[in-house]
Amino acid sequence: MSDCWHRYDRKPSSSFSANHSQFAPPLRDNDEPSILGSPPSTLESLWYPDSGASHHFTHDASTLHDKIPYTGSETVKIGYGSGLYIKHTGSADFINPTNHHIFSLNKPLHVPHIYKNLLNISQFAHDNVVFFEFHPHHCLVKKQDTKEILLQGRLRNAYMFS
Repeated sequence: MSDCWHRYDRKPSSSFSANHSQFAPPLRDNDEPSILGSPPSTLESLWYPDSGASHHFTHDASTLHDKIPYTGSETVKIGYGSGLYIKHTGSADFINPTNHHIFSLNKPLHVPHIYKNLLNISQFAHDNVVFFEFHPHHCLVKKQDTKEILLQGRLRNAYMFS
């Protein structure tokens, strides 16, 4: 098992990472998205919890408050080793339309070539003082102190919150 490619790599890494299935094919420096590279459906405003994401990621820069251009040299590393460009960072929030609870997203990254908005589960739980409860066909987000249900997501190829 010492040569298993799933084995933990102890080298420190400062790169950003996320599940590769949520991203469009990587672009080269001068490429622009084309109709052939478009996702199979329109871009969504839903947020998908992702335990493998190192940060929150959004394809929509308009969701960011206090948006600033990203000037670093890092890219978002995806499953097959490619990097996607980060355009902006900032802060964001969304409101649950059912109970009007506001959730904060600290330091989300605007990555234009992703299909879906991704939530870093650990960061989201810490920043909003909540915990996730996963079930076979749905997911709950509850307050840590009262266990009140604040969000409910259902399984449709992935858990999602609107």
